[in-house]
Order: sequence, then structure tokens, then C-alpha cells
Amino acid sequence: MKKTIILLLLAPIVYSDDVYQYKDTNGNLVITNKSTPNAEKMVLPPLKIDDKAMNQRDITKNKVTNLGTNEANRKKVLQEELTHEKLALTDTQKLVQENKDVKIGSDSRSQQAYQERIKILNDAVIEHQKNIEILNKQLGN
Repeated sequence: MKKTIILLLLAPIVYSDDVYQYKDTNGNLVITNKSTPNAEKMVLPPLKIDDKAMNQRDITKNKVTNLGTNEANRKKVLQEELTHEKLALTDTQKLVQENKDVKIGSDSRSQQAYQERIKILNDAVIEHQKNIEILNKQLGN
């Protein structure tokens, strides 16, 4: 029992790593818990945890009115994502067809490279199809 209490008291210390940011050699922003010579320590606001979920009475009492707006925004984002996935599917299907038409050498390495390339493209087609199916379900289509 005493060990549990001690562990619970030490938990905030163990899980309170500092957060650092820096730009790598390619100019990309890197955020990490590891300090490096060129990293700056980030000052983060304390984490606020609301342990009570809102129910309908809270929504009415607090006059929360933007619930419909959030749902409209969500649907808009999903619709945009669906449009992008459909375009990506069409582009990938074209790439599959173009690569199938490419002449390959008769040696086994060329055959293997061709098979790998077609498999990667076919896998991408399947992935786009799955994403479209999921997005349609989310949108109620």
C-alpha cells in the first residue's frame, strides 16, 4: 500500500518531461522531449482536465449554440477529404494502367521490380477505395 502511494506521488515527476523544439538540417520543425544543443525549451500551459461530460441540461443551461456549426464544419471537412481521396484514386488508377503498359526487360530483376511496382500501386488503389468507403459512411452516403 505504501509503495502505491509513493508511486502515485512520484507520477507527476516521472511524467513531467520538458518539451523542446528546434529546426533540423532540412528546416523542419522538430518537437521532442530530448534536449539538444540547438533546441529551445517550450513553455506549455498547464493541462486542464474537465472530468464532467456535458449533458443536455448543461448544454441548455450554458446556452451552447455552436453544436450544429461544429457538425457542419465536420461534414465540410469530410466532404473535402472525400473529394481529395476520389482524385487520388483516379490518379493512382491511371498510374497503375501506365505502369502496366511499360515494357520491361526479360531478366528476373526487371520482372521483380515491375511486380513490386504494380503491387505498391494496386495497394494504394485499395487504400484509397477503403478511405472513400469510410468517408461515405461518415457522411451518411
